[in-house]
Amino acid sequence: MIPGGLLSPALARDAELVVVSGYVAARAAGPVRVVLDRCGASIVLVLASYEAVHWQIDVHPGTRLAGVVVGAYRDVMVAGQGGAPVYRLALPCATLVGSAPYLDLLRVLEARLGRSEIDIFRAYARLPEQVAVAGRLALSRAA
Repeated sequence: MIPGGLLSPALARDAELVVVSGYVAARAAGPVRVVLDRCGASIVLVLASYEAVHWQIDVHPGTRLAGVVVGAYRDVMVAGQGGAPVYRLALPCATLVGSAPYLDLLRVLEARLGRSEIDIFRAYARLPEQVAVAGRLALSRAA
């Protein structure tokens, strides 16, 4: 993993910002499989947890993973990202839109990635064994 100090807004330029956040994995230490099936999309994937999670990323053909930003209070493992860089960053674990941790997460993402909005947000108190982010990229986004 690359330290968060190397993270820049260039990573998120022209990419969807996808956040998967949860306090703990439903099964101790995971794995939590994140399936990215967004044909035509470039994605920056943000993974936030409180407890240790083993993240397994499954990127489908036609989806480009630009990078992964991972944050946890405990040790985490990320696999399946291919050649995409993985950055470690102190991130709050947000499980509810509009909550204080969610607003803190937005502040961190704006400061580090230059993004004030999240395109896709999946949040859980207990992360399921699989989280799917699927669908075609909207034409207005691709233009």
